[in-house]
Amino acid sequence: MKKELQTKPAELYSLFAEILEYPTHSLYECFEECISILLSMKSGAAKPMRDFQIHLARVPLAQMQEVYTRTFDLQPACYPYLGHHLFGEDYRRGSFMAGLMKHYRSYDFSPGKELPDHIAIILRFLAQCSGSQENDELILKCLIPALERMLSGLKNGGNPYGEVLGALLITLQTRPQIFN
Repeated sequence: MKKELQTKPAELYSLFAEILEYPTHSLYECFEECISILLSMKSGAAKPMRDFQIHLARVPLAQMQEVYTRTFDLQPACYPYLGHHLFGEDYRRGSFMAGLMKHYRSYDFSPGKELPDHIAIILRFLAQCSGSQENDELILKCLIPALERMLSGLKNGGNPYGEVLGALLITLQTRPQIFN
């Protein structure tokens, strides 16, 4: 039982990373698994994920790809780069990304071809290397504030990705209760 609880954060971070990348057919499977885990943990994040899943079931993949592009690529209020939300285009964003790269290297993690402050990359890193105090700080000081800013940019639009970002925020804010 204890091992199962320890794997849930990593699984959830990995699933949220997949969901927050450009949609492919695997998106549909990820939702089923993510909702199942959230429900087993009695997390309030399950409801917004179900709401998004209902939307997802009604639209073809090509339309979801269009919604993704409009949401994350064309709306500065919801760019998927945390440094953008924390620092804008200030020089501190470069320092933040250099610090992330150094932190990633200390865990033998590579962001691949994506910038190190992309939300999906940070979630994949947390999935691979969860549990350290430094990573808790990454969640508390970077991921949560950036998600709050992203959500505030989506409030008036009725964008379905707001449900996913809201569910991730709930998961991160309640992680001490639901992961223990």
